Amino acid sequence: MNDASHYGSLAPYYERLFPPARTKLDFLLSRLPQPPATILDIGCGPGSLCGALTRLGFTVHGLDLDPRMIEQARTHYPECTFDCADFLQWEDVASFDAVLCLGNTLSYFSPVALPGALRKIGMRLKPGGRCILQTVNWDFLQSRIPCDLPPIQRETLLFRRTYRSGVGGTVIFRWELSDAGKTVAMAEDILYPHLRSRLEEAACQAGLRPAGCYRDWGGHEHEPNRAGGTILCLHSQPRGLEVRG
Repeated sequence: MNDASHYGSLAPYYERLFPPARTKLDFLLSRLPQPPATILDIGCGPGSLCGALTRLGFTVHGLDLDPRMIEQARTHYPECTFDCADFLQWEDVASFDAVLCLGNTLSYFSPVALPGALRKIGMRLKPGGRCILQTVNWDFLQSRIPCDLPPIQRETLLFRRTYRSGVGGTVIFRWELSDAGKTVAMAEDILYPHLRSRLEEAACQAGLRPAGCYRDWGGHEHEPNRAGGTILCLHSQPRGLEVRG
């Protein structure tokens, strides 16, 4: 995975920019095991989703690479467990009923690192466990770069994002946050545009079985030529079943 992204500078504003959506929570609840199931949230940010799931009876462990995000998460959601670590280097041996990796976090994993990340997710899941992954819809965006993503306006906050072509098939992600017209944070990150087919291939190689792919939290089917996201639902193999090539 890349070094910590610059998203940590958004920590004080993150929950105002991306408030928890009821449709997102409903989608997750319809596909996660019942409480008190254990959940690992990779790339948990400031922990708002962890807190919401914990209030519903789940036992949630959040993981993020950025210390500013984890500091805020621990302050606001002390009922959850948080670690500041790179998932690929994380040495905790716990297993979980479900693993979440949302909000385009997987796009920070290089093509070389992606299979290992999915294998490690598979190893962390209990037999029959659930996994939900989310990225932007790279199938749709790949032929439309350079592009500007729709700006996000939340009261006095304005978040602008652009994608530009980088070296070796990478995407340069530039963003700027302003508050009341004044720039408060801006940065540039490198992303890796994983198509749906590549995600599914890596998941299957890791022993994870696809169980649906959607473009939004409303549960609409994923379409490669339509704007939105790629939300991939996966199941781990029940004990005793082997994945065959």
